Amino acid sequence: MTRWQEIREVRNQITHEYRLVPAELIATRAIAVPMVAEMAAIIAGLRRR
Repeated sequence: MTRWQEIREVRNQITHEYRLVPAELIATRAIAVPMVAEMAAIIAGLRRR
């Protein structure tokens, strides 16, 4: 699995899986927040091409 696919998987977990346990949602978001800068860097690299 590529890094981009991993990022998409976390995104899908946040948007499509409605967790009833707040701790799980908080943990998933804690993983996702640092990915924002990484996604921005990937997109910037694609735009430079």
